[in-house]
Amino acid sequence: MENFDEVRRDIEEAAKDGGYIFRGEPKCYNKVSSGVYREVKKRGIRDADIDIFRKELLSSMLDYEESEVQHNRGVTNLIDWTEDYLVALLFACNKCYDDDGRVVILKRDIDDPRIHNPRNPRVRVIVQKSVMFWPDKGFVEDDMKYVTIKKCLKKPILDHLEKYHAISEETIFPDLHGAIERQDALKSSYVQYCLGKYAYEGGDDVSAEKHYNNAIEANPDDQIKRLAHYGLGLIFRKRLDPDRMLSAFNEVTSLPSYFGDAENLRQYAYWWKKVKDIKSKIEDCSDPHDLISLYTRYAVILWAQLSDFVGEDHRKPLLELALRHAEKATDLIKLHSNDPNSSFSSRAPTIVGLITEDLLSIKESSKGDPTP
Repeated sequence: MENFDEVRRDIEEAAKDGGYIFRGEPKCYNKVSSGVYREVKKRGIRDADIDIFRKELLSSMLDYEESEVQHNRGVTNLIDWTEDYLVALLFACNKCYDDDGRVVILKRDIDDPRIHNPRNPRVRVIVQKSVMFWPDKGFVEDDMKYVTIKKCLKKPILDHLEKYHAISEETIFPDLHGAIERQDALKSSYVQYCLGKYAYEGGDDVSAEKHYNNAIEANPDDQIKRLAHYGLGLIFRKRLDPDRMLSAFNEVTSLPSYFGDAENLRQYAYWWKKVKDIKSKIEDCSDPHDLISLYTRYAVILWAQLSDFVGEDHRKPLLELALRHAEKATDLIKLHSNDPNSSFSSRAPTIVGLITEDLLSIKESSKGDPTP
């Protein structure tokens, strides 16, 4: 994956002299901060003593190491880092898919008392190669380097990490707590999918799109991901947006055990996009030779490809549109047939005859006894 290699090179270049630790963040926040600091800010407390607030929050957890509380989603004044930038990449990409993420790179001084490895590490700490940083003011004031991860790269990077490095939520959160968190995410994603489905059936496509995207962002299993992308594809079909429809059904068919009609819908979107692209070229074209080719291709795709994907009510107007474009190509051939400097060759006249035959067969099949 070229984009992954570029990101990797950027990180390795920033840390080439060694001795660095890494942190992945799904957004480019103003500060690299601890949970305590963020809690203080959220509550609007000014000039708070971070240590006093921290001790108050941890007063009911005196039997636990603060690093253990941190790794079980508790609020502490510790900031998680890792010695492995690939693990940091996962954290940078695993959420907030509408925002750019980043990998933060910090030089580690072995004599710095603020930086330490967790004592009595548990499995997830070992797997994540965790390092803890204690910021005096609740945020890091040291000089740091940053590598931005564009939002469009997040999901491809996650796929690459899982496929080639065996790094995923399942592998870096291998304990029961991680399994429960994934279960919660799965429940949340299914709820979002259901809300999207209900909204779509009720005609509220805007809300449906939002819920389907929320379901996908919750990082569910393949089944829910398929369902949500399928729902998005149907929305984009209604909006006459073949580009996004094709993208959605590409996602559906890239996952195992996709629905039977998903491939047909993907093919429909593919040919629809082709027609849209050709139409755009026709509008910008003035060369008669090129126009004959474009009109003919437009007619052929409508007649031989798209007409197979529509119902009988839509097939006739689609064929009539194809016929008009084939006739335009034929008219141009006749217009320039006496030009000694031009040599035109096109299937357009043949296509006109074939489409006309299909239209006549539709007309004949629609005849019958009048309804009494």
